[in-house]
Amino acid sequence: MMNARRVHALMTAHFPSVELVTLDWVNVLETDGTIRREILATLIDRFICAEDILVEVHRKLGDLKQRDQVIPYVQEHVGKGQIRIADRDFRGYVLLGMNGVAAGWSSA
Repeated sequence: MMNARRVHALMTAHFPSVELVTLDWVNVLETDGTIRREILATLIDRFICAEDILVEVHRKLGDLKQRDQVIPYVQEHVGKGQIRIADRDFRGYVLLGMNGVAAGWSSA
């Protein structure tokens, strides 16, 4: 477990800014607001190899989660902010927008 302030500091320092229009976005929300788990899991598996994953919903809400805890955590907080997900080494990234679309990428 890591406090939200530390997660926010790490994300601010290391989560790269990216040209959003260049990303391949996919809808990860059902019409009832639940996460399409298999689609989000595929994105996370493709871009983030680590077992411990940083998840930030906003500056006051974020944590270090085990891989199997990430999707339930995201489901609990979806719609509360633009959710940034990354490994601790900041090599792989997933971004979930407030509108329910997500994209992932990895650093070169």
